[in-house]
Amino acid sequence: MTKSVNEREIVLAVLMEVTEKGAYSHQILGDVLAKYQYLEKRERAFITRVTEGTLEHLIEIDYILDQFSKVKVRKMKPVIRGILRSSVYQLKYMDSVPDRAVCSEAVKLAVKKGFSGLKGYVNGVLRTAARELPGIAYPSDRKQEMSVRYSCPEWILDLWQQEYGEAKTEIMLRSLQEEHPLTIRCCRNRISVEELRSRLEEEGVKSEIHPYLPYALSISGYDYLEGLETFREGFFAVQDVSSMLVGELAAPRAGAQVLDVCAAPGGKSLHVAEELILAAEASGSPENCGMVEGGLPGRLCSGSGMDRESGSCTGRSALFRPGGNGQKTGPEIPGIPGRYPGAGRSSEKDLKLRTGLRKTGRRSHVQHLYGQPCGK
Repeated sequence: MTKSVNEREIVLAVLMEVTEKGAYSHQILGDVLAKYQYLEKRERAFITRVTEGTLEHLIEIDYILDQFSKVKVRKMKPVIRGILRSSVYQLKYMDSVPDRAVCSEAVKLAVKKGFSGLKGYVNGVLRTAARELPGIAYPSDRKQEMSVRYSCPEWILDLWQQEYGEAKTEIMLRSLQEEHPLTIRCCRNRISVEELRSRLEEEGVKSEIHPYLPYALSISGYDYLEGLETFREGFFAVQDVSSMLVGELAAPRAGAQVLDVCAAPGGKSLHVAEELILAAEASGSPENCGMVEGGLPGRLCSGSGMDRESGSCTGRSALFRPGGNGQKTGPEIPGIPGRYPGAGRSSEKDLKLRTGLRKTGRRSHVQHLYGQPCGK
């Protein structure tokens, strides 16, 4: 019996939207997962992993394809480029998928998309890649080698190596290749950590307190975040610990006025607002909770504590984890004129409780990092 939905075709559609049309990866993938929520968990997990993995390793994947294809990646037809990219990711990073299945499914998808004349080309490139991947040679130049191996643009390597040195930069890059659990921030003005953990356990979700912060939890065992009552009721926000530490460092006092000049969509602003409420309650003057203003494109959105704004942060760390626009475009860096491509763009719906299903514990994507910062 033929399946009505082909996971690889869905992956291709998402990749096309992101890499060819400039769509925000976390938004388009989230919408797709919501649309196909009826699929089995393993099928949705496959779509998520291949999509995010392909985007995360894009520089390396393109380098590999250029070694095995006479037609360079930049000159390939977009559909064929997308099929080959996702297939190379499966060949290199998904041992659970047999090489023959990757090649066969890629050929079938190429034919289905109207490229039957290129099925031999697709098959040849992928079979060559499957055979020769273990012995592929990376660039001899150290910076180029690190850029390809870790799919990190060279201009970012320059910045990091200047700031941290080569050894620490490589440690950071290696860490970003690793899987990370989904972390959430307990909204302590609404529920205690203990009660939240108890509620999560009732919903079949495992939780562990993060070693850095007592209100940060690593969770696993859930099927769909928006299916959790605790998520729908706003008892936690999806946020990386690196983002939570910003609120800790800010340490706002009761009655403080805080301006977040780079809020998009505002996860850290909401965290600071929560800290203001807790500080006001601890001081015995809950009415004096202060004010947080978050800067969004062309306007400021104000909120008095959490009473004026509610939502779930999309945030992980600023550069490599899904942030305001879901792309690894990066924040402003002192001393670098202009801003990175795509930085600062957002939308009203990013402030809503929608982002949980977009977070998978993996770092975000590299699709738009080939260029230099704007203004350079």
